[in-house]
Amino acid sequence: MLGTLAGVAVGGAIGYRTQRTHWSRGLRVEAYADFLRSFAQVYNTFSRPWREGRRAEVDWADWNRTLGMVVLLSETRLASAAVAVDEQMWRLHILAGRQPHPISRAEWERLSAPLEQARLGFVNAARRELAHRNAPVSRMIGRPPASDEVWQETSDRSAGVEADSNP
Repeated sequence: MLGTLAGVAVGGAIGYRTQRTHWSRGLRVEAYADFLRSFAQVYNTFSRPWREGRRAEVDWADWNRTLGMVVLLSETRLASAAVAVDEQMWRLHILAGRQPHPISRAEWERLSAPLEQARLGFVNAARRELAHRNAPVSRMIGRPPASDEVWQETSDRSAGVEADSNP
């Protein structure tokens, strides 16, 4: 009888620990997804006006809340990666505000590159934490660089084609 009670107690403790681990992991996944959603919202809010020649006004409340949840729930390496994203977000916001307006696509790409690297670092740290076998990804988005011909105006491309076809 004592063995049965011990088995029930051990089984209950293991079940409780497993349930708590799943609950904790679920909270972290939700916090990381919210962080990336908030990143996209803030980034889109402040990048477009500068590229169009206006100063951006950003409501930082949601960003700070999601950053705080990641820092609260994640392991140290991931919390540091999230704080690095926040630092680069602020740097870009300040540096872009000092640029002549509007900011060209190439200049925006140059200014935002450290932020994109920090976000990639966060994503790779989250991938490692959530599934230890996940290899790091080398890119977060598939947007072509500013120098890619896809960004050229149609008239620029057709003029180039005409110029190239004439000997």
